[in-house]
Amino acid sequence: MLCSGSFFLSAQTYNWEVFNTDNSPLPNNTIRTLLKGNENDIWIGTDLGLSHFDGTNWTNYNAANSPLSDNNVRTLCWDQDNRLWIGTISGGIFVFDGLNWSQYDNANSGLPSNFIRTIAMDQQGAMWIGTVEGLVRFDGENWTVWTIDNADFETNNFSVIAVDNNDRKIIGTINGGLLFYNNTTFEQLTLLEHGLPDNSTIDIAFDQNGTPWYASPSGGMYYFTTDNTWEIFNEFNSPLTSNSLSSILLDNYANFFVGTKEWGLVRFKPPNSWVVYNTANSPLQDDQIMSLEMTNNGEIWVGTKIGGLHRLKDLNSEIENLLYSTISVDPNPFHNYLRINSSTNDPIQQLSIFNTQGGRIQFTSKSEGDSFQLETSHFAPGTYFIVLTTNTETHQIKLIKN
Repeated sequence: MLCSGSFFLSAQTYNWEVFNTDNSPLPNNTIRTLLKGNENDIWIGTDLGLSHFDGTNWTNYNAANSPLSDNNVRTLCWDQDNRLWIGTISGGIFVFDGLNWSQYDNANSGLPSNFIRTIAMDQQGAMWIGTVEGLVRFDGENWTVWTIDNADFETNNFSVIAVDNNDRKIIGTINGGLLFYNNTTFEQLTLLEHGLPDNSTIDIAFDQNGTPWYASPSGGMYYFTTDNTWEIFNEFNSPLTSNSLSSILLDNYANFFVGTKEWGLVRFKPPNSWVVYNTANSPLQDDQIMSLEMTNNGEIWVGTKIGGLHRLKDLNSEIENLLYSTISVDPNPFHNYLRINSSTNDPIQQLSIFNTQGGRIQFTSKSEGDSFQLETSHFAPGTYFIVLTTNTETHQIKLIKN
């Protein structure tokens, strides 16, 4: 997809709160996975154990104080009995009901590996488990395992599992394409045979229509349209800051939050509203995003690789849609000029354009009230970043010169 026209950005409407090992009981600043609780609480999987935060109190579980013998937590999921399933690197799965613990590993169950990457529950209450050595379904009694040896798979490494409204299982892999299971057979889509933008999928989120959107580690973000084509957003055709993604989440206002592995957090409201949050323009402590979750009260939680945990509270949810007309930049891609429009309530105070090497580009402009036009005919074709500072915030927008 080639995004043309304006990219609209909203004023920052979030209050940021940062939790790390210096200011909280958080056991580790590497936040691998997040899962909302039944109230407004959050469960946090780190490299040094499991943590629970109810908004006031912290409770930590690790190999020293609980039966959780592997501190490397990689995935979390609730089952139909409200028990927490905890997937680890080398200890298999631990199940915790708030009081009692049990464990499944490759010695006492049908798990083909103790390295658990993802867990999901289907509408029948069965647990689906993705490991680095196979895909597993466990119905409480029987373990069913699919691998390259007994199924027509391209890989045994399964990274994410999502269940849609029709109980169809959508399964992402590492280097094995996408799998769809309708309770009888698997359908497999790959890059070479079906035009999949990337053979690896790292996360899946459903939009308001129930359409799955995919985040990949090298192909950006995409979904399959009703016209049977892939709609792709990447760093070459959109303001998405990286093709290397880690997570994707849909909030209550149809915004996608997208975590990148190196360039911060991106908020995207289709079709063309983008905001980038990074360490340069926001309280974000690390541009390497690892996990995202939204609690029942609409708070967005962001886990990073070395910067700890972040909570984003929406301060203006009632007028969220009104704020999307604050700034517009068009056309993009551009050629001989760029037109910038700003709100009279939050005018632009400073504007700079940089190339990908960080060099500031000189330009001439003419102002027309709340809008002005930049002369860009002397720009070489390529990628640029425009940094706009208003009275209240800083925006960074990726630009493409044809």
